[in-house]
Amino acid sequence: MSRVTHLLNSTIDVYRRTAVSDGQGGVTYTYALLEAARRIRLVQASPREQVEAEQAGSSMTHKVYQNHGSDIRRGDEYRNGTKVYRVAYVLEPSTDGVYRRADAEFIQSEGVAT
Repeated sequence: MSRVTHLLNSTIDVYRRTAVSDGQGGVTYTYALLEAARRIRLVQASPREQVEAEQAGSSMTHKVYQNHGSDIRRGDEYRNGTKVYRVAYVLEPSTDGVYRRADAEFIQSEGVAT
């Protein structure tokens, strides 16, 4: 167990992109549930952090802290109801066994005209 577990104050589902055969020699991509109700701490990135990410060619709106042994990769998605956060970068702490941080971008859903 991580030394920061007591700070992880919410839960979220984690999804990973997977390739599925379409039955005609091709593949379609979908997101499959990797872990339900993972304990995390979701923090909005500061304006400075967001600008620095943009200057580096990335996009970050939130920082997601989780236990150090959590399986998370670039491209994975955190989902909480209709809210989706896509992982842009995963950082390891300078001290082992503390936490793992993922920088993520909030993905707004597009409206559909009826």
